[in-house]
Amino acid sequence: MSWRIEYADGYYEGEATDSGKPNGHGTYYWNTGDRFEGEWNLGSRASGRGIYVWADGSWYDGEWRGSKRHGIGTMHTADGIYTGGWYMNKRHGHGIYSTYDGAVYDGDWQEDEITGAGNFTAPDGTWYYGGWECGKRSGRGRQVYSDGSSYDGEWENDIPMGDGCYTLADGTSYDGIFNDRDSDAVECMLPDGRIIEGSMKGGAFTPKTA
Repeated sequence: MSWRIEYADGYYEGEATDSGKPNGHGTYYWNTGDRFEGEWNLGSRASGRGIYVWADGSWYDGEWRGSKRHGIGTMHTADGIYTGGWYMNKRHGHGIYSTYDGAVYDGDWQEDEITGAGNFTAPDGTWYYGGWECGKRSGRGRQVYSDGSSYDGEWENDIPMGDGCYTLADGTSYDGIFNDRDSDAVECMLPDGRIIEGSMKGGAFTPKTA
């Protein structure tokens, strides 16, 4: 039997107990424009699968623990789509986030932050795989830029920082200890195998003088 139960902040339609408490499958419609369709237990949202739609058009389809997104689910917002693990309303575990402009992150999350190991592809084709901390590249990682050049090494706070190697599209490589694109001591290997020592400033190499 399907019930319609009126409340001060909205109404419920679906299965209910004889005493009029939502129980089983049903949908709650809030006066704000939000709605939730899923399982209920004696008036409260039960754990299991359900769909929540916000008034702004965002929606979540997946697993719940009571009123919290918890388990595996997909969230659509104005910015993009996330599919993966959730822990008490926060993205947690492995997940894939895609923005509508073509950026994609596939990797680890921790309490709603990109933290751990993951692969990021930018709209221009630049991609990175390696460590992350709070949404920024951190630890060991490799980035390949849209022009074919790359950096493989240590990162800190989203910039190359520490031991690493820049390689140009033509095969020329620069090995050293970097602070972004600066290094006081670089070993440059040319495509023909010759090695030249020098330094880098802003990505520009200066050979060491005798």
